[in-house]
Amino acid sequence: MKELDTLDYIQNILSISPNPIILCSFGKDSMVMLYLIRQIKKDIPVLFFKEPFFPKKYSFANEIIEKWNLTVYDFPPAFTDFISNNGDFEVINWYNGYGNAFLYVPTGIHKYEDGDNFICAREDLINKPKVLKYNFLWDTIFVGHKNNDKDPIFGITTLKDKTVQVQQMTLALPISEWSDEDIWDYILENKIFYNDKRYNKNDNFKEFDDKTYNNDYHPCCVLCLDNKQSEFIMCPKYNKFVQNISLTDEQNKFKIQNLLSFMGYMNSN
Repeated sequence: MKELDTLDYIQNILSISPNPIILCSFGKDSMVMLYLIRQIKKDIPVLFFKEPFFPKKYSFANEIIEKWNLTVYDFPPAFTDFISNNGDFEVINWYNGYGNAFLYVPTGIHKYEDGDNFICAREDLINKPKVLKYNFLWDTIFVGHKNNDKDPIFGITTLKDKTVQVQQMTLALPISEWSDEDIWDYILENKIFYNDKRYNKNDNFKEFDDKTYNNDYHPCCVLCLDNKQSEFIMCPKYNKFVQNISLTDEQNKFKIQNLLSFMGYMNSN
């Protein structure tokens, strides 16, 4: 039933959207959404934002892009920002969208282990090259967010609507009402490819603790974003003193609420 309702929704969105695109990370949810949409429109392009680090993380995505002969777009953000909550940190990428709209996509980061290759939140992510204006052609973006998804910063975020208008740009969320169990049942039933280096089939398809092949998270130092650190930090990545650019707890809380409102989410926690 969910499959039929979702296909009806996708068909309706495609019938009123002159130029749609799929925002895809090639995780389990994105793979189901991509598969469903391609049942109706085979040649729909994909938007896949990548960081320039850790190429192993993108091996599965590159395999699917080749197997399914996908047309894939990627470009740098217009600007970057950051937020934190209860010791978790996230770098925010703001991309030019359709018309005057912007699209928010995070770069997930996690604490690196001693001896790991890692990146610097400030120098490698926040200060990375930008493109101030990009000719964004697509009026509608399909997004694979689910209402039971839990984010370390935002918690569980529920959509106000299944279709969200961000100025002139439409965000369509066809699998918002699916559960994780629905996703895995559909993957197995339809023999959809999934990243078996990220999801452990021997443990109810939970994600492996090792995030080497998880392109949603990057090992990263965040000392200079942490308001519990001193004003100047010795950067372990570049071996130099840098200024702490962290925000107060109140500033972070204000940013989080603004982001939830902007993207059409409401926090369920």
